[in-house]
Amino acid sequence: MALNGPRKTDKLDARALCLRLSRWLDGNRDELSPIRIPTEAEQRQRETSRRRQFLAREIRSLANRGHGQVAEYCHLQLPTHWWGPCNWPCRKQVGSYTTPSKQKAGCGFPVLKFLLLFSLNSGSVLNAVMASLHNHDLRLLRQLQGELKKGDILLGDRAYGEYTTLATWPSEGVDVVARLHQKRKADFRKARCLAKNDSLFLWTKGYQQSDVLSDQQWAQLPASITVRIIRFTAAIRGHRGRRIRLVTSLLDPVLYPAEQLIALYARRWRLELCLRDLKTTMGMEQLQCLLPDTAEKELLTYLIGHNIIRCVMAEAVACHSVDLERVSFKGSIDALRQFSDAMGRARSRKMRDQLWEDLLWNLARDLVPYRPNRYEPRVKKRRPKPFPLLTKPRRQYKETCHRNRYWKNKPRNYRALN
Repeated sequence: MALNGPRKTDKLDARALCLRLSRWLDGNRDELSPIRIPTEAEQRQRETSRRRQFLAREIRSLANRGHGQVAEYCHLQLPTHWWGPCNWPCRKQVGSYTTPSKQKAGCGFPVLKFLLLFSLNSGSVLNAVMASLHNHDLRLLRQLQGELKKGDILLGDRAYGEYTTLATWPSEGVDVVARLHQKRKADFRKARCLAKNDSLFLWTKGYQQSDVLSDQQWAQLPASITVRIIRFTAAIRGHRGRRIRLVTSLLDPVLYPAEQLIALYARRWRLELCLRDLKTTMGMEQLQCLLPDTAEKELLTYLIGHNIIRCVMAEAVACHSVDLERVSFKGSIDALRQFSDAMGRARSRKMRDQLWEDLLWNLARDLVPYRPNRYEPRVKKRRPKPFPLLTKPRRQYKETCHRNRYWKNKPRNYRALN
């Protein structure tokens, strides 16, 4: 049966085609004359052309999506160096990362410990050091020597308020402000008084060498140093006042008043919130990769994304003159995600520029309310599932028979339940 004609059967209505077939069977041979059935070679060529067009559309879509993420903005100047513990789902020891010592074998996850160097002004991550869980913070801090410049101030918690830190960093031109270590005793009656609750102390190098330093580094430390300790009472709503002692290498009380140093240490809590944004808001608390190399890459990817969000927030602050601490980090993530899709669909650079200005304006307009001395207890709102903890490896663990709850050391009474 030879059917020739200029028409194709792609979009022909099925009912009309059935009607024409019935007429052709009745003897009307002209019904199928305008219908042309393509050859096998033409069908292969048509399928190849359709696949090529589909791939071209997908490539353009992916390019526009990535183009919207980058947004072609050269003024997003990120820091030159993008580098609390995280765990990821792997039951065995992975490389140099191990489980906590008090955890039974096969019942936990390897833990990656990292030390972050934040910028107090912008909240971005300047550098990071990753190591095993059993490495002390001071050993990780030694790896950041050379990252801070002369004239910078290292602000830390009580782990850094000890002799080796205050003897090493000031010799390189980097001053230290930290909370006094819990094992250090400060008797203000034996110190040189500068003002009330503000005195100079003379610290001498101990007889026992620190495990953090090598023999050469320990020998290079001075035999004694002079430090300044400031004592104040922190008022916490709903609790008694807490006595806090700060130790610093800034010895001049005229250039560096005690009130300014106390206010500087109070700003350190903002960096704790930046760490919370990383681990809780961005979901970095549990890593998903199974190998040490990929887990470190995943951590660095989180840090890069965090710095990008911080740079967008800083640009909004610079353009609209608002307080950086009142710009919401979570709101910035949501707004950037929505606007990046719109930028990817924009047809011109002028439209993308306008969307970028709208993004900055929305970030500057939607500010967090000013809440001084806000107190939020660390409690969980959602109730956990009533399941026991895994105390044995899963291949050795036998689940307790239960109905709606677990029975501990008691036989199951089936007759009472039925």
